[in-house]
Amino acid sequence: MQHSKRRVTTSLLAVGTAGVLLLAGCGGSDSNNKSASASAAPGSPSASESAPGSAPSAAAAAPDQGSAAPAAAAAPGQTASTAAGSAAPAAASSGAAKTASAAASGGSSAPAASSKTAAGQSSAPGAGAAPGAGAAPGSGAAPGAPGQPAAAAGGAAPSSGATDIGVTANEVKFGGIYMFGWPLGDVIIQPMVREQKALAKLVNDTGGIAGRKITYIDCDDGFPDAARTRACYKKLVEQDKIFSMLGGCSFNEDQFQADLQKDKLPNFSPCSLYHVEWENPFTFPIHMDMQREGFGTVDWVLAHKKPANYGLLCLDIPDSQAACGNVEKGMAAAGIKQVFKRTFRTGTPDMSSDVIAARTANPDIIIHYTIDPSVTARWMIDSAQQNYWPPKGMIGNHMTTEIIGSLIGDFPAKSPGGYRTQTSYILWGSDYITWQHKYVPNDKGLSLHITQGQWFGTNAVNSCMRKVGANLTRVALLECMYGQRWETGPGLGNAFMWKPGSRYLPRTGNTLEYLYKYVNVKTYAKDDGTGNTDGFIPEPDGFEITPPALPGQ
Repeated sequence: MQHSKRRVTTSLLAVGTAGVLLLAGCGGSDSNNKSASASAAPGSPSASESAPGSAPSAAAAAPDQGSAAPAAAAAPGQTASTAAGSAAPAAASSGAAKTASAAASGGSSAPAASSKTAAGQSSAPGAGAAPGAGAAPGSGAAPGAPGQPAAAAGGAAPSSGATDIGVTANEVKFGGIYMFGWPLGDVIIQPMVREQKALAKLVNDTGGIAGRKITYIDCDDGFPDAARTRACYKKLVEQDKIFSMLGGCSFNEDQFQADLQKDKLPNFSPCSLYHVEWENPFTFPIHMDMQREGFGTVDWVLAHKKPANYGLLCLDIPDSQAACGNVEKGMAAAGIKQVFKRTFRTGTPDMSSDVIAARTANPDIIIHYTIDPSVTARWMIDSAQQNYWPPKGMIGNHMTTEIIGSLIGDFPAKSPGGYRTQTSYILWGSDYITWQHKYVPNDKGLSLHITQGQWFGTNAVNSCMRKVGANLTRVALLECMYGQRWETGPGLGNAFMWKPGSRYLPRTGNTLEYLYKYVNVKTYAKDDGTGNTDGFIPEPDGFEITPPALPGQ
């Protein structure tokens, strides 16, 4: 793990040094805009090795309900071998369109299937059609375990030529926008790209899907910069002509959600930072949105900490402000007074004066929705220098990354009150860690909640492409992704419903998170195949965070 520690040391210096927090050498992917079929991800196996690519097992959801009984959350560290009897995925439509009778039977808000245009492009989904009809749980053979070879390789069926934008007889193009220039770009963003290219290569090494190889194109939007984000989106859509977006991570990903709907472009497994992504039928998030996280945090704090007052740290972007607003509403309704608040920008180099102000205000607890872990780490470093910590601790989101112990040290763990953080997945998941260490060894020690979710989500996409088969279109792929409840497997402990109208069902991705207590700097996954970690422990006073659905959802 020495290679990871060296990268973390570089990033720690970037976070801990006054001035602009830019890391040297983070200008973009070293294989930027190269196809996965032409360039293997670091540590990827040879073509002779078996490839993963099958989705996690899933239970079918009835149209309009998605009411497959949710499985109980797995205990931390539970391995895939304990998950006997997991349900099989729903059978998905393999054509581009559903019949009128099938649409009439569903009555859902999922996109309606459309016939292809003369150019071979599928028209956009519309309202009213049902997703693909699903088989009853356990009624068919499940795909292989996450990250393992599927029972039938996708290359068995022949391609039917060009069937949609970005789909030719021998290629399917995917793309993602990444903020390589962000201060933690080398240890958080680069691992995401390597993971996507490894997943693509492993599919390609077994013949592709219906004879087509996956090409993955990444685009660098910098720190990020809004103009560069727009330029990346334009390039991927108009120049590269991608079939779909896949993965990607940018603080600006909220800015192209309307474009996705206009262009009828699916967006699978993004960083999922924003509420608008859960409201967009073309986007498939893999993480609870911050606004809902804010409600969940308030519920836990009121139940277990019972503060008389509180402080609040926010980032200067709309969804962080909205999440902080939800915290303020919840605390005010409970009669808890706010005595301190600060809003920061990404890259804030020095917070020592703000820590002094917090010491003066003396809040019982501090809640943060800064999104950017480099900002939160900066606060903790400056707090340690002044030996300040609120008596009932600190709590917030987006700090579950293997490197976090190396960034913030042991001060938050040793301080009275401690530190807690929310995440959508159990840490770190035996199936996921085993796959990563084998196929993307350069990512060892660099896992985080987003790489967990993107691995799961991309496996789901690959599974659906296999089901759709040779006549691959956006509409057919959307129908399959909508048509079932997707289980992440016991190692990650969550499930997702992406069908519009079913995205807030109990015990799925936007209604279930886990709360971890930070106890020491050993936040890496153990090297014993379990995926467990010593640095985080399940919060003893309430491991699950389950905010209720908002009115009308």
